[in-house]
Amino acid sequence: MLSCGLHKCSLLCHLGKCPTCQETSFDELHCLCGSAVLYPPIPCGTAPPSCDKPCTRQHSCSHPVTHTCHSEPSCPPCTYLMDKPCFGNHEVRPNIPCFINGISCGKPCGKDLPCKVHRCRKDCHPMPCLLDGEVCKLRCEKPRQDCGHFCNLPCHGESPCPESRCEMNVLAAAFGINCNEKKVAPNYSEYLRKEYESDPSFAMAVEAKLCQLVESLKLTSEKQLCFSFQSMNAEHRKFIHQYAEYFRLSSSSYDQEPLRNVVVVAERDKSTTPAVLLSEAMRL
Repeated sequence: MLSCGLHKCSLLCHLGKCPTCQETSFDELHCLCGSAVLYPPIPCGTAPPSCDKPCTRQHSCSHPVTHTCHSEPSCPPCTYLMDKPCFGNHEVRPNIPCFINGISCGKPCGKDLPCKVHRCRKDCHPMPCLLDGEVCKLRCEKPRQDCGHFCNLPCHGESPCPESRCEMNVLAAAFGINCNEKKVAPNYSEYLRKEYESDPSFAMAVEAKLCQLVESLKLTSEKQLCFSFQSMNAEHRKFIHQYAEYFRLSSSSYDQEPLRNVVVVAERDKSTTPAVLLSEAMRL
């Protein structure tokens, strides 16, 4: 078979490579849309003529075609800019090229896991939160009846917590100290601490609103309660998103810049005030 892939070498058995295909076609050679044409004789292997007309193939989207007629098997990707939601529908990002099928906003996924107790803590992602046959491996955070510490056993869904010895009391006894786990500060991120130091008045105002939201939910029969912060810059929004996680609140950003704001949602039997607030932790 010659390099053209269509014809066979007509020479007798010989040394070295076969010569280039000498076959000639006497049919016209058109571009894909038929606007450009090469007239015979046409040597075998000649590429279709170039054409400056818009590509006429069927495309997967309805956006204006910006590339010309071509002989390549597939068209170049559509780069038309549009608004697209992230994988978890936490927010809609502007100016995303059409050919990009999904984006991650970087926030915690937040979808309910099959255990019906925990929510997915992975960053915004496209695939299922748990693979087939995989079970939730998070720790149970239901309070114990006797001491109030977390159950801390591997997730057992909505079934009652099995009897087990409180690890916090065991550790406290081992170190000869009084157990005071309820006043142990959460492991606040370095970002939250730095933002608090740079703008304590804003941080305390946010903290007060989050505390108020959690307490207000306790006074109602609603399953959820939300609060919408005023429009603010990206750094302030990031602070709210991160701090809300310590209250077990879900948060989302809405609207376009410069009117973009954050809405936080408290959920019954889930949202709670941290044992030690950020403002208290900064004074320790």
